[in-house]
Amino acid sequence: METKKIKYYVKNTYGVDRFYINNPKEARNFQQLTKDKTVSLTQIKAFEELTGIEFREILPPREMPM
Repeated sequence: METKKIKYYVKNTYGVDRFYINNPKEARNFQQLTKDKTVSLTQIKAFEELTGIEFREILPPREMPM
């Protein structure tokens, strides 16, 4: 059976790196479990150890200028 992979991206806001889960459904489920909109490296490691789910960093989505 193939291991599930959760994709996340890093967004820098005022010098602080924030980690966001890319898939809206996965992000909503994560938020329900942790009450956080962002994920920390500590949480990523804990989820990987507990569930066997892999987290993969991707490029952040482009923001369209207005």
